[in-house]
Amino acid sequence: MTKLPSIPFHVDNPIWKHPPADLHCDLEGIHLWLLDCARQGPDAAAMLDDAERVRASRFLSASKRARFIEAHAQLRRILAAYTAVDPKELVLSHSSEGKPRIAAPEEFSSLHFNLSHSEDLALLAVARLEVGVDIELIRDTVRSCRLARLILGAGESEHLLRLPENEMNLVFHLHWTLREAFCKARGKGILSLLGNAVSLTRTQGPFVGMDAAPPDGTELYARALFPLPGYVGAVAAPGREWDLMCYAAPGGLDRIAMIAPVTSKTLAR
Repeated sequence: MTKLPSIPFHVDNPIWKHPPADLHCDLEGIHLWLLDCARQGPDAAAMLDDAERVRASRFLSASKRARFIEAHAQLRRILAAYTAVDPKELVLSHSSEGKPRIAAPEEFSSLHFNLSHSEDLALLAVARLEVGVDIELIRDTVRSCRLARLILGAGESEHLLRLPENEMNLVFHLHWTLREAFCKARGKGILSLLGNAVSLTRTQGPFVGMDAAPPDGTELYARALFPLPGYVGAVAAPGREWDLMCYAAPGGLDRIAMIAPVTSKTLAR
């Protein structure tokens, strides 16, 4: 875990490993996957269904479209490894509020997953419990200042805006990804927090809570992450009894090898 003076909670530095050969749907804890989406594979587009192709076509940028296609192709390959179903045969759908799920084969409907991508990287969480995940490339200060007052609690935003610029960006994006993961675990978008700012709460160990009454009585907790230098992430799920197993999809370990290890200097870029 990483603890810097300006960060009010623990942050994990995941060790990305090769996945086991015998993945199955009766997994324990949360499996978190790092995906490298920098290049679209030759068979990636053919794996998507009609709805995914329509979503991909909405990207005006060719590079963003290619990353979307590659991320969703890898999603299908990974879910296929858990279910032993051909990637093209998996039927994926969304709830009325946009949360993805496996619709068919129906026997795998209780296998939950959540995907998030930012630039060339993506995180995929797979679990037997509701789960939300987010990854973000650390961006500019102006965006951080503008959004901080909209989604952070009063004390949090005051603390953030007193920080040096590089630390402000880092801490803001950690706050953002944690909230995004919380919202996605509930099947909501982060826009649901705009104008309804809530604070994060520290707990013992690596977990972070949210200072708001859960709408359905289910307490969610999250863990903040430094997936790779320049990026932050978070994963959220009910309770605090779950562990994280961190895997790199094919190509992901190659990407990791090209990047310097995370240090206190790279964290605060």
